[in-house]
Amino acid sequence: MNSLYISSNAHLCRFLQVSGNSWHNALYIECSHCSRAISKKCRDLLCVFDEEARPVLIPRHDAELLWQTAIDKTDCVAVLSRNIFVELHKSWLFSHLDDPSACPLSGLYEDLPPCNTQKSPVFPNL
Repeated sequence: MNSLYISSNAHLCRFLQVSGNSWHNALYIECSHCSRAISKKCRDLLCVFDEEARPVLIPRHDAELLWQTAIDKTDCVAVLSRNIFVELHKSWLFSHLDDPSACPLSGLYEDLPPCNTQKSPVFPNL
């Protein structure tokens, strides 16, 4: 894994597959005032949903590295606060939460099924 990214390569690949290789298809989740943030890099997230309606999230920082551009939240499908997103998905999130004191979203950067064997046309090395 490249140390510049917060997410693993497999997780980034999963996000790319589910999003159709476009961050414009994602929800923008504002976490900028979260006291449980792992680092400043994990503040603000992009979220898409896989074929089983599981959220697939990556930090905005990772998306900006992937697409080599500043992510403008107004170019995403919608903008939600962290609190609203958690409230909408709390039954699923809290059923998958290992540490009740941790941010319910931070564990979702890594905890996903692996990519399928099909290569990404945009990032064939992932």
